[in-house]
Amino acid sequence: MAQKHHPGETFAHYLTAGVVLLKAYEKSEHFHEHPVITILLFVLGALILVATIFSGYFDRHIKDFRIGLHICESLVLLLVAYYYFDEGKKALPAVYLLAAIGHLISAIFFYRKKVRLPIK
Repeated sequence: MAQKHHPGETFAHYLTAGVVLLKAYEKSEHFHEHPVITILLFVLGALILVATIFSGYFDRHIKDFRIGLHICESLVLLLVAYYYFDEGKKALPAVYLLAAIGHLISAIFFYRKKVRLPIK
């Protein structure tokens, strides 16, 4: 049976999807320079949004869905941080790196909780 998600966790997923979609929108203003990046960010943001909306269904049908979603979000946030670093930003990419680390920590926490390993 699927576990109930904490409202803060669900909010974090929606926030991640929103951030990725906003970055995609920003890149779309220069679509002719970055067509692949723009499309990739739109697709990844939409996938995170759909996965969050239908998380109850996916939890029931896909083993370790929550862990996978956190890992995917972490990788996408690392990608967004890379693009901000590439644009010459200084502080904003660090925030995205912290968010990516937070999602990785969540994935590790849910994995350890699933296999009942003690968290030291």
